[in-house]
Amino acid sequence: MPQNFLIRPANDSEMPSCREWLPEAFGPDFAPEMLVAVPMEDPAQLVGACALSWCNAPKPEADPSGFPLMLHVVEAMRRKGVGRALIEGAASWCRDETTALRNWMPVPAGSDAALFLGQSGFSLHHRTLHFEANLSEFHRIVDHLRDRLQCTGRMPTAARLLRLHDVPAWDVAALVAPEFPAPHAAIMRRLTPGAPDAFDLARSVALLVGDVLAGVLIFSWNGGEVGIEVIVVAPSFRGGAANVLLLEGATRAAMEGGAKVFRFYCDERTRDTIGLARRAGSTPRRIDEEWRRALA
Repeated sequence: MPQNFLIRPANDSEMPSCREWLPEAFGPDFAPEMLVAVPMEDPAQLVGACALSWCNAPKPEADPSGFPLMLHVVEAMRRKGVGRALIEGAASWCRDETTALRNWMPVPAGSDAALFLGQSGFSLHHRTLHFEANLSEFHRIVDHLRDRLQCTGRMPTAARLLRLHDVPAWDVAALVAPEFPAPHAAIMRRLTPGAPDAFDLARSVALLVGDVLAGVLIFSWNGGEVGIEVIVVAPSFRGGAANVLLLEGATRAAMEGGAKVFRFYCDERTRDTIGLARRAGSTPRRIDEEWRRALA
């Protein structure tokens, strides 16, 4: 770590600056752990900050847990080692609490942010592929897949689709929160009708198998375009019909609402969805990357 910067926890008087620099890391009912960078010769001057989400939610074996990290360096101090000093400070500070650091939000492939992470000891963990498709064509294909599952007896007999507002918010948050750096309380807020950043509860869908919540698909709407904001399937239902049922029900509801364009994404390891994108003639939109730095 460069010797001309001190990395330390932020004090109360510095939190407003941290909130201004990294607003995505804060919510009305939660705040991240914050580290700040100050010059040794002027310890009252903030030149950067680092947010850490102090959570280590269990993840699938292929996607191990790690503390999300977000950085900001004041413009005049960029390319002077402040960002790397913050990363080294964060790695040292939480080494005994988690096994890895990861970027808080995905970064575009080939971007300056991705280059910086690669130069700071991070390794590319996985990529998320984003697509755009004609909605009616995409629905035709997933509807055909649903029929095939039904004919081959692979459809859960007790499966049913509900709108998200008909499912207890606590159950939805318990399913969704472990997949995102935001804490459970932040997801609960977005499941509250009338909240400024509330999910679209009326048009998003949930899949129940019996009385068990098997998955949710949450939409974002923009005129004639509709896109997946969140799609999560419970671990015990992955690899089966849950994804197809969610996609069929959600795209059908979107068509009924007048949407024409469907935007969706998947992990690069999800070969079924990539194949589905190709069959629907989908157009690639962008690639986002998640990077990790092991702390062992």
